[in-house]
Amino acid sequence: MKIPIFIASTEYDLRDLRAELAAYLEELGADALLSSKKGFPDFAGVPPYAQCVRMLERALIVIGIIDRRYGKALNEWGPFPEYAGLSPTHAELRHALRKQKRLVVYVQSDVQAFYEMYRKNKKQFENLKQPHGLEPKVLELFTELKLAKPAPWIESFRDVRDIKDSLRKRLLADLYDALLQREKLVAIGAPTLIDVVLALEPEKRARLVKDLTNIPVAEAKRIAQYLARRERPTRQRVAVRTITEWMNVLASAAGLAVGTKPTVRPSRGIRRDSLLIRDKRTGDSRAPRMTSNKALEPPAVRPGAMSRGKGGFGRGGGSALGR
Repeated sequence: MKIPIFIASTEYDLRDLRAELAAYLEELGADALLSSKKGFPDFAGVPPYAQCVRMLERALIVIGIIDRRYGKALNEWGPFPEYAGLSPTHAELRHALRKQKRLVVYVQSDVQAFYEMYRKNKKQFENLKQPHGLEPKVLELFTELKLAKPAPWIESFRDVRDIKDSLRKRLLADLYDALLQREKLVAIGAPTLIDVVLALEPEKRARLVKDLTNIPVAEAKRIAQYLARRERPTRQRVAVRTITEWMNVLASAAGLAVGTKPTVRPSRGIRRDSLLIRDKRTGDSRAPRMTSNKALEPPAVRPGAMSRGKGGFGRGGGSALGR
């Protein structure tokens, strides 16, 4: 499935840039959405420029490109009357903010320099001779984007090569973040799923386990590899290393048998907090001092070793260590 990416910009002055950027996105495997593309959908009863706003709603990412031209302000917006008096590009960017789309804005470097002058002293800038081709409403649009909450990602560019290089880095960063979030959700969701399943009624648990046993082999191997990599024991202290053992965690509660029983890790030795030493002077009890909280291992004595019991030294005396 291709990722739909909408390109919002003026048309006539950026025609070549839009076409090259759309071709680049297609090479990356995305579906570039722009009004000049062949096959752009036509919504009945909607003005042509308002159709772009409707199409933008299908996109996961919106790329805004701002140059010196603002575009023609339009009053008839059909199902979007709130955008009356705005240009198509302005309406598209404002709609992307309203719909909380992943918005990335690229501003021509000269326009950004003009904006810095405009921001510091608006009245003085308006009294100066305006730069060639710069429409004042472009600076108002840029101000609106800078003050938006949450603010979109804004970056300057000189030509389409800067945009392509930046997009490649941004898409890779977004992909990394998405995979990282997925990993976190899986790590949190796996123990939670077990708790939820164990709380189900016996009939529902049995039905769920039966459905899980029908997982395709390839998918089962993938899950098993993931579980083996994490090795997160459940609250039943079961070391899950294969998909069969994972199923048995559920099956044990449902009274079913799905292959080999899971292995429960036995506790080794004696925990420190289970030993008490009575102080003969005060009569208080305390735990023995240890450098760590590890289990105390019983002394290893080979069978038949010499030990001292009531009968003195010899084999199998009064001590139980030699048994």
